[in-house]
Amino acid sequence: MPPALDTLFRVLAQEKKIGYADKSMIGGMDKFAEVWDREAASVQARSRALYVEIASALRNYASQTPEEREQSAGRMLALAARLQIHTDVRLREINQGEWQGLRLNEIQARYAELYQQREQDPLEIAPPGGESILQMQQRAFKVLDEILRRHAGETVAIVCHGLTIAVIRVRLDGRSIEEVWGLIPKNGGWVEYEV
Repeated sequence: MPPALDTLFRVLAQEKKIGYADKSMIGGMDKFAEVWDREAASVQARSRALYVEIASALRNYASQTPEEREQSAGRMLALAARLQIHTDVRLREINQGEWQGLRLNEIQARYAELYQQREQDPLEIAPPGGESILQMQQRAFKVLDEILRRHAGETVAIVCHGLTIAVIRVRLDGRSIEEVWGLIPKNGGWVEYEV
């Protein structure tokens, strides 16, 4: 792998660890894009388009939300590895509804009774406008079944948040959904399966 691509993989892995905060490089991804522009000028013509496209994604990085940065990082990695990428919203993290973006103490203060119910039954109780673990499981299992059917015998990478990965692992390991909490991988981690 060319050194620039290796560096890109390491920088994007660090970005994932810090929540796509655009802080893994001094000066942010804008500065990293300048390095990529110089790399693009020095590579063969057939690789130049790849470097130019990644440089463009790096320059746009700072203006994106963390969720958009996550998708952008996935696209850059796929481009660098020359892989085809498909985005499916059904693999997103659990929908926290009205709780999204609130701190735990804010949720406990505003939704005290519902929060207690969710603590007692996290699999079935959903935040207002959000989804329960069981609802998330249904959508994740549906897309997993489609991927397995469509790509039988092929190598596929599924990139998503920890809880979504854990729900998928429940299915692939033949476990009970109650075990989901112990199956969440560390940030930046991966799990391999042969099915």
